[in-house]
Amino acid sequence: MTKISKKGQADRLAQMDRFFIDDLLVTSDKALLEEAAEDGVDIKETVKKGHEAFDRAKQAVGKSKLEAIRKAMAQDNGRKVVPIDRDRAQREIDAILKGNRNALSKLTMAARNQEGNDHDDDSEGLLEDFIELGVIRSDEPGANEK
Repeated sequence: MTKISKKGQADRLAQMDRFFIDDLLVTSDKALLEEAAEDGVDIKETVKKGHEAFDRAKQAVGKSKLEAIRKAMAQDNGRKVVPIDRDRAQREIDAILKGNRNALSKLTMAARNQEGNDHDDDSEGLLEDFIELGVIRSDEPGANEK
């Protein structure tokens, strides 16, 4: 008797799996149900158990997604809100853009992965970027100190 390696055994097992799966896929539903009935399988009970298993799987996936959402929300809740005076910040943005004609073209929507030509709609993004870069001061004490 020839000894077969573990890899050879695994390959043979995978080949048998493919054979049985292919055989099941080409067999009609009617033929499968008839064969199951001949073997004494309670079709209605099997279908019921299948639906229950599917429902449990959907619940498990839903719980997993809900947990991921909860973690993401917890991370968002942990973010620090930087207080700013929006009117003052908008004046500073306007002054920067007025004082440097090239600044507006360098901050185009396309360069910032945005679309459209309405720069006012993107003022929130510009404001956040300028605060992060330290161009505009935050109203929080010590926030702009390095």
